[in-house]
Amino acid sequence: KRPLDEVYKKPFRFIQRKDGSIAEVQFQKSDLENTEVVNFKKGVLSAFQTHNDDRDEEDVDETDVLGEHTTHYRVTHFNHTKKIKKSYKTNDVKRFGNNDINKDGVDVDVEEELTVDDTNRITESKGVMKIRIKRNPEKEKRNAEENSPHTIYVRAKDVDLADNFDSDNTFDMKLNQETRRSLNRKRRVVELDTKQGQDSFVTTSLLGDFSQENAKRHRFKKLLEIIEEQGLLKILKRFYQTPTDTEILRHLREALHLENMLSARPTSSKEHHNINPKNEESVPRVSLINSVVKET
Repeated sequence: KRPLDEVYKKPFRFIQRKDGSIAEVQFQKSDLENTEVVNFKKGVLSAFQTHNDDRDEEDVDETDVLGEHTTHYRVTHFNHTKKIKKSYKTNDVKRFGNNDINKDGVDVDVEEELTVDDTNRITESKGVMKIRIKRNPEKEKRNAEENSPHTIYVRAKDVDLADNFDSDNTFDMKLNQETRRSLNRKRRVVELDTKQGQDSFVTTSLLGDFSQENAKRHRFKKLLEIIEEQGLLKILKRFYQTPTDTEILRHLREALHLENMLSARPTSSKEHHNINPKNEESVPRVSLINSVVKET
């Protein structure tokens, strides 16, 4: 695995309006090839987006890494600073991510607090972002009925993003350096672009890229980690001892299903050209089915 400082080291740029909203976001071309890295950086930017108004309470329509939503703001004033608390939940979300994804399967709970000094500069942002999958008992029961306890594969259905997204992030970030804007901004931007050479900056949306293909890949990698931790041979032995317990093969069946979907998916010439081996965004290299057959 590549060191984190190498993966996330490339700079990004953004313009923040006086009211605290993010007006423009720019990433380097090479970063845009790695969805996970870009989403992380968009999450950092979203944490510093605010609504810097004199009103003590206000509801504002915003767009950030999670999607389009109504954010609730509350302001507390001190001598030389003020604390801006912002929050939104599932019912406040109008559009989840960059696609029309069904948000009914996800619980969202975001609570943040920003510190603003007497010059209206944001100095700190901290909070908690929770995303939870809503369990669907009817769907789970249906899947259990449709699949025999002795069947390893599940039906080749599409995988909903909501089935693969579960997050609980706590953060506390401080800005230690202030960069003042001036009329020379355009000249500085041109100089920076020249230094970067071919890896120039590209303007993009603050919305996160939650594509279903990436969700499947990340879920598959997570399942492989779970299976490796439990031990494939131990899982199979437990199943042979108790073949009526379908829960034993739950992770294994899902991983085999995803491996089949990802391996069978045709790759266009454009997508093949954009794949970066360092990003590990290609189809699974580990043949889980071969390992199962071998252990069996």
